[in-house]
Amino acid sequence: MRTDSFRIANEALDEVRALIAKDFGPNYVPEKPVLRAARKGAQEAHEAIRPTYVRASPTRSNNT
Repeated sequence: MRTDSFRIANEALDEVRALIAKDFGPNYVPEKPVLRAARKGAQEAHEAIRPTYVRASPTRSNNT
């Protein structure tokens, strides 16, 4: 994983989109994901640093 990468796994993107739709409503989820193009010379072999489980939060049990 890299701090300077914009690449995110499709599974993570799907989880985040579902979380936003559930917690805030479908109006807050864009029809298509917003994707950034890789910078010139960027090494896209590594995914960006991100939470491994989006349901974990200080206000939510990890079992939900």
